[in-house]
Amino acid sequence: APKQQGLGSGVILTPDGYIVTNNHVVDGADEILVTLSEDKKPHEAEIIGQDPQTDLAVLKIAVSGLPTISVADSSALKVGDTVLAIGNPFGLSQTVTSGIVSALGRSNVTAVSYENFIQTDASINPGNSGGALVDNKGRLIGINTAIISRTGSNIGIGFAIPTNMVMNIADQLIGTGEIQRGYLGVMLANLTPDLAEALQVPAETGVLVDQVLPGTPAEAAGLENGDIILRVDGVEANEVRKTRLAVSNKRPQSKVALEVHRRGEKIDLEVTIGRLPSDGIASLRSPRRSSEQREAEEPRELIPGVTVENLNEGLRNRLNASSDVKGVVITKVAPQSEAANRGLQAGDIITEIGRQPVGSVEEAQTARAEVQGKLALLRVWRDGIGRFIAIPLG
Repeated sequence: APKQQGLGSGVILTPDGYIVTNNHVVDGADEILVTLSEDKKPHEAEIIGQDPQTDLAVLKIAVSGLPTISVADSSALKVGDTVLAIGNPFGLSQTVTSGIVSALGRSNVTAVSYENFIQTDASINPGNSGGALVDNKGRLIGINTAIISRTGSNIGIGFAIPTNMVMNIADQLIGTGEIQRGYLGVMLANLTPDLAEALQVPAETGVLVDQVLPGTPAEAAGLENGDIILRVDGVEANEVRKTRLAVSNKRPQSKVALEVHRRGEKIDLEVTIGRLPSDGIASLRSPRRSSEQREAEEPRELIPGVTVENLNEGLRNRLNASSDVKGVVITKVAPQSEAANRGLQAGDIITEIGRQPVGSVEEAQTARAEVQGKLALLRVWRDGIGRFIAIPLG
C-alpha cells in the first residue's frame, strides 16, 4: 500500500519539549515528525498520551530550551474578542489569520464526547488542526480543531478547544499518561417545556435525572429518579451537556454540592465524585434471556394511540427485563400519534404514571385517571434504562 502522510500543527507547552496537538492529527501514526520554526529540522516525537474524548494529544521531542507560549484564562473570553489562528494550512507553515470570537460553548460539532468549543471566523483550514488560537496579546486561548464546510476549505465557521480544558487534559497526560474524569452515575435529560409542565416546575430550571444507576456515587448521595439538578457547586445546571462536562471536570474523590428540586422542595446533597469508567459509561447487568413464549392477553388502550398489557414472564424474558422491573408493556403505538412522535415504542415498559408506580393495566388506568392537567408524565423502561416522557392526554 502507498505510504500515507498527514500534516497538522501543535503548540509548545514546556521548554523541554512537551507539545499539545489534536488527537486526530497523530492517531494511528507509525512515525511523527515535528518541525520547529527555529531550525526547520524534523524531530522525532513520541506520544505521551491521547484523549480521543476531547480530541487532544500530548507529544514529546528530545529538545530543550524551547520557547513556550503564554496561556490565558479562556473563561474570560467574550463574544467579539479579537483572535488570531496560527498553523500550517495546506502546508503553508507559520500562517497567521485573524478574526473574532463568534460564539462560546458550542457543542454537537464533532464526534468527540466532550465539546465546549470556541467558535471563530478566523480562517482555519486543513493543516491548522492542533495549532494555536491566541488573543490580541499573543496568549494561547484555544487549540484549533474543526471547521464546518461543504468544500473542506474555510467558510468562516471554525472551532477551537478552550485553554482551560486543554491545560487540564495536558497536565493529566503529562503527569500520568491517562485521564481521570469525574463520574456521578446518572442518566440526564434536558427539561423540555412538556416535561417541566408535567413535573410542575419552570421550564428553564435544571436538568432531569432520568435514572440513577445502581452502585454509583449518585445513589450513595441519595439522588432519586425524577430529581431535577438545579446547581452543581453553585453553578446553574440548565443543559445536559454542560452539566455532564462540569461533573467530568471534577477530580475523583472530590466533594461536590448539588442543589436538587424534588417534589416541590429544594434539597441540598453532597456527593463524592467517582471515576468515570474507561469506556465512558456504567455497565448495567443484563438478566439471562429465556425461550418462554409470550402469553396471550387482550391489550387495552391506556392513552391515545398506546395499547398496553400486563407484564408476564413470557414478555419479561422476551424484553430481557429483570424481575425488579414492574409495569405494563406497550404492545402498539399508533403511527403519527403524539406518543409515537415523542418516542414511545412497542416493547417499552411503563413503570410510572404521574410519579405513581404501576404494576398492572388496572393500576395504570387508575393512575392515568388521576393525572391532573393535559400531560401525563410517564416513566418508561427500555433496554435497561429508564427515562421520563410527557405525553398529551387529549
